[in-house]
Amino acid sequence: MKTLIEVYVTQAKIFWRDRTALIITLILPVVLAAFFSMIFSKADDAKIRLIIVNNDNEAISRAIVKELLEGDYSGRLEVEKTSQGNAMEALRKGEADVVAVLPDGTSRAIARNELKKVTVFYDPNRAKSIGIGVQVVRSMLAEINMGIAEVKPTLAIRPISSLPKKKSLAEFYLPNFLALSVLWLGLFATAVPIVQQRQNKIFLRMGATPLSPTQLMLGLTAWRLTLGIIQTTLFLGVGMATLHIPVPDNLLLLLLAVIVGNLTFVAMGYMISAISSTVESAGSITQVFNFPMMFLSGIFFTSDMLPAVVNKVSFVIPLTYLADLYRQIIVGYPGIVSMGASFTALAGFGLLCSVIAVRFWRWD
Repeated sequence: MKTLIEVYVTQAKIFWRDRTALIITLILPVVLAAFFSMIFSKADDAKIRLIIVNNDNEAISRAIVKELLEGDYSGRLEVEKTSQGNAMEALRKGEADVVAVLPDGTSRAIARNELKKVTVFYDPNRAKSIGIGVQVVRSMLAEINMGIAEVKPTLAIRPISSLPKKKSLAEFYLPNFLALSVLWLGLFATAVPIVQQRQNKIFLRMGATPLSPTQLMLGLTAWRLTLGIIQTTLFLGVGMATLHIPVPDNLLLLLLAVIVGNLTFVAMGYMISAISSTVESAGSITQVFNFPMMFLSGIFFTSDMLPAVVNKVSFVIPLTYLADLYRQIIVGYPGIVSMGASFTALAGFGLLCSVIAVRFWRWD
């Protein structure tokens, strides 16, 4: 165990001296998460657009609508009245944030001091609509109740989602870029540094000690797995804080996915370092793996945006399964395959890379 710890510490020291590996592994993913979060966390216009639909059209309801239309909202609320068809179309197009419908019989219910539900339509895909928009209507009805109800409230809100809830682009891209950072750790921060250490005779000098190859590989792997966990924590911390995405329900499953994903791509880094004779060739081979995985795995484009042939090719790329696994665990995004299939595919790719790495591995 002491020998393993010494290898681990040695790799940590080498890593901190390698500025390129440090930037690619830790700094770049955090900057990427922050930049990405700024794009998708841009706030909407502060003004709330409310449309009133009066399906009752009796004296009391007309008076309520008139009061709402003529209210002074200091530029924070815009209220207009139209038909229900036009109002729903405006909500669908994003030209309104919330639609409040006074149903037939509202005036009679108020006159009898009976409860009447006011239907409120909102867009679940816009935070301003489902949040502050619905709350504004709730507050307005509370004020109306205070003015006209003698015994108990006569108007209550009945919020209804006008559209099906869709996953946002942020929920699609956050796990994808996390998977991309794992790829970079396995390729750029593993393959090239290992070849460099081999060229500098570091492994050869270690071989002259009682250190066994197994202990060396365990130390190398343990350090890179530690980096992967740190990288994931930093990335998700920045992304979730700025995008207000909740912490995943199953943290143990996420940890397992992080471990399996990192081991798979570290094994790929070992494979590249094993078949590379120089640092230059390792860099070139790394790019050969990097670019197809980036652009053919669905990281930047959803499956419906890609040609059918590219979608088929993506199923032989391990990054496809890691990104899909992260999307399912972190944000509950619909998977292209089951989580079990993704874990199996990643383990299979990792095992294949490990076999090739062992077959061609050399210490000098």
